[in-house]
Amino acid sequence: VATLIPDRAVVMGSYLVSQAGVGQPMWRMLTPVVLPLAAWATAVLAGLGALRWLVGRHLTALARSMRRFAEGERDAPALQLAQPPAEFAAAEQAFGEMVRILSCAETQAEQDLAEKTLLLREVHHRVKNNLQLIASITHMQARTAQSDEAQQLLNSLQRRVRGLANVHLALHGAPGETRVDTRDLLRAI
Repeated sequence: VATLIPDRAVVMGSYLVSQAGVGQPMWRMLTPVVLPLAAWATAVLAGLGALRWLVGRHLTALARSMRRFAEGERDAPALQLAQPPAEFAAAEQAFGEMVRILSCAETQAEQDLAEKTLLLREVHHRVKNNLQLIASITHMQARTAQSDEAQQLLNSLQRRVRGLANVHLALHGAPGETRVDTRDLLRAI
């Protein structure tokens, strides 16, 4: 009897005491230890192979699909495990459903963003046009004004409207720009 792992694994063999001792071939003396160790090693290898076949290959395929999805590969083929156990079939189905839901949400978010960007551009365009229209109307009124006081008042109003237009252009003119150079803006105003 030999202890392989304390309190876990023991190897046991037997041989005839009458045949033990001097003069026996070495292989006959080691057979009671070697054969159980060989059987144990074979069982461990078979267990590892079965574990790889029943669990490892499915986990590898699932991890590969998750990695591709996380890296943005949305047109990859759907995960299909070959003869999975019930637990992995459920994981496969849940992953497929998650991919479908997230893909739909991403598509909807992209559509919403495109729509809001278009609407925002339209609002900025209309504000710009309205400010320009107000400036033009006040300019026309200033040219036809009879008194100097009315003309000065309308010219002052026109300058304020153009100042607002410059501020609007500075804030919304360059898409993606997050900074405004106030020195240039004040000069323009």
